[in-house]
Amino acid sequence: MKKAFKQKLPIFKEFFLKNKSTKQILVKNTFWLMMGEVFAKALLFIITISVVRYLGVETYGKYSFAIAFTALFGVIVDFGLGIILVQELSAGNKKNASSIFGSILSLKFVLGIIAYSAIVTASYILHLPADIQRLVYLGGIYMLLQSFVLIFPFLFQAYESMQFSFIVRTGLNIILGIFVLSAIFLKLSVVGIFYAYILTALVMFVLSLFLVKKYFFSITFGINRIVIKYLLKQSWPLFFGNICIAIYMSADTTMLGFMRSYHDVGIYQSAYKILYVFLTLNLVQVALFPRMAQLYKTNKAGLHKLLTFLITVSLIVLIPAVTVIGVFRNQIIQLIYGSRFAGAGDVMLLLIIGGIISYFSGYFSILLLIKKKQKQWFLVLLLGLITNIVVNYLTIPVYGPIGAGVGYIGGYIVILLSYIFFLILVEHNSLCYAVCYFNKKEKLFLKDTLHERK
Repeated sequence: MKKAFKQKLPIFKEFFLKNKSTKQILVKNTFWLMMGEVFAKALLFIITISVVRYLGVETYGKYSFAIAFTALFGVIVDFGLGIILVQELSAGNKKNASSIFGSILSLKFVLGIIAYSAIVTASYILHLPADIQRLVYLGGIYMLLQSFVLIFPFLFQAYESMQFSFIVRTGLNIILGIFVLSAIFLKLSVVGIFYAYILTALVMFVLSLFLVKKYFFSITFGINRIVIKYLLKQSWPLFFGNICIAIYMSADTTMLGFMRSYHDVGIYQSAYKILYVFLTLNLVQVALFPRMAQLYKTNKAGLHKLLTFLITVSLIVLIPAVTVIGVFRNQIIQLIYGSRFAGAGDVMLLLIIGGIISYFSGYFSILLLIKKKQKQWFLVLLLGLITNIVVNYLTIPVYGPIGAGVGYIGGYIVILLSYIFFLILVEHNSLCYAVCYFNKKEKLFLKDTLHERK
């Protein structure tokens, strides 16, 4: 038995830990990506249920408000630098990887100071209650540390070594589970749970630095003005797009906190955590993005066929799934959270419907980005965000968490329709450019022919 295991171990290492060929790398990275996503969300789901049950509706509402409020400022620290890192290193610039990555970490440190200052200023201007303000300050520290941790998976992606991303994501949630469950066992307050989150992020940042130094390179920290200027120039469109995404993800919870009560925030967020697990479906798009980009360049008919297949299969699977969830929504909430969260079932159903619309819009989002139409991509997100905020403003005061769920759906409907509109427009423009090009060629050919006759 041991001998057979030893024989299989080198095969596993060769296929899942090393890069050999294009197909093998694609399968290997998809495997680790899926494993990381499944383990991370499963562990986080268990942690979330434990925290929700321990804190109760009111306190969990305050906790969720602090997380959502600080997340609004997280986009400042992110600034789209992760995507830029992948673009630069994937383009064969790995010789300067140490300097580029060190410059990005240094830039994130400066942006982190700006972001935390904005959090403190905003909480002061809004006159948040003292207990909420304390949670916001702690949530801001966690957000900053977490932002540093999450830049490392982009580095591993650039080196096509997603097994290290698996280590970081899974390790993060295992350590978080140990610390959070320990805080609950010791019956610490919500402040103690925030300290558990902060300590987890700090430990994982140190571990990530160790992995980079051991397997890739020694990081050269410092402010290189030329590199920093280049990074900022390349990343600003992604920055504004990420702002829209961050606000969209946090606006409903934040508006509920201001316009209703923390009890409603707790009800809404308990349903939202189930949506978070449901959105694991988007992993399909993450794994297929490189393949779709390649097909767009080499085989557009194949890309169309792939998308048709994926959307058809998704509809066949998701429609019955949503029907079952809709019928048993209250029982699902009762089973997961208990009777104190009665009423979250209807919110959960609305959010999952919105999640399905978001899932399908993701395919069109990839198409727009593949076509290098970033401005249109940003405009679509902006339109969806405006719709979401307007609908929330009109419905939350009257319907509470249900109104927030309606706003979530409304925003994604606009996003989906806008993506389709811009894609049709892009294809139309491409056709126009092609016609003009060939007309120009015909005119030049005619002119040359007449000249020869003369």
